[in-house]
Amino acid sequence: MITQIWLKLLKSFQNKKVIVFARTKASSDRLAKSLIKADFRVDAIHGNKSQNQRQRALENFKRGSNPILIATDIASRGIDVPDITTVVNFDVPEVPENYVHRVGRTARAGAKGKPKKRSTQHMYS
Repeated sequence: MITQIWLKLLKSFQNKKVIVFARTKASSDRLAKSLIKADFRVDAIHGNKSQNQRQRALENFKRGSNPILIATDIASRGIDVPDITTVVNFDVPEVPENYVHRVGRTARAGAKGKPKKRSTQHMYS
C-alpha cells in the first residue's frame, strides 16, 4: 500500500509530466496499480511489456493523457519527451551510472527540471 506522503508528493506535480523510476518490473507494475487505485493517470513501461504496450504508454505520456510514467531503467536512455518536469527515483538504480541517465530525462534541450530521490521504505506502509 502506498503511503499518504507518496500520494501527496505526486499530487504536488499535478498536470505535469513525471517519470517515476523503479528498480524492477514487478515493483513498477505494483506501483502503477496502486496509483491507478488512488485515481492517478499512470502507465508503466518496462521490458516485459510488448512493443505495442510500450509505444501506447509512451504516446499516452507524451499527450499528457497519463502524465505519470512508471519506468524501469529501460526508459532511462530512450525517452525523449521535451516537457518532462520531474524525475522521481522511487528506487535507487542498481548501476550508479543509470542515475545520470534517469535524471537526464528532465531538463532536456536547456529546459529546467527537478530530480527527486525518495526511499521505498517511506512510500509503502
